[in-house]
Amino acid sequence: MNTQTNEFINESQIISAPQSSTTERGHGTTGNDPNDIFASLAAACRRQGGGFTLDLRKLKRAKAGYVVSIYPNITTCVPAAKFNAGDIRDFTSDNEECLGWPGHHLGAWHNSETRLVELDISIVVPDRDTALLLAAKHNQKAIYDMAGQEEIRLSGEEVLTVAA
Repeated sequence: MNTQTNEFINESQIISAPQSSTTERGHGTTGNDPNDIFASLAAACRRQGGGFTLDLRKLKRAKAGYVVSIYPNITTCVPAAKFNAGDIRDFTSDNEECLGWPGHHLGAWHNSETRLVELDISIVVPDRDTALLLAAKHNQKAIYDMAGQEEIRLSGEEVLTVAA
């Protein structure tokens, strides 16, 4: 694990996040500045299979570990074709406190099944088993392996195997 870009956080260290509802947006402002990091991240997410995990406190992308969203009620979905830097700014502004907590990352990915970009708050843990258990506990469908650059879908059987 690269400790400069990722911090392990025990579940017992996670403070309860503010309750937000899942929303669908697409009305953010356009990021026309080519130097704007949010504009380049938004452009990457518009491509099928695009996404990112970003530590906003350090402005660094996660490169190692397993990404898992532990706040299922803090998600925003935007049609991929309309997704822009303003949507990222809106989400970060709405969730500024939680995104400022150590080990918390801004995450976004292009869901090719729904054609939506999903924005959420995630953590990065060093091992697959912990990520799978956290994902199951927080009703997530998948985790993301940064090193392997692949989504790992949860199945009931796999989670039971990890828990045993």
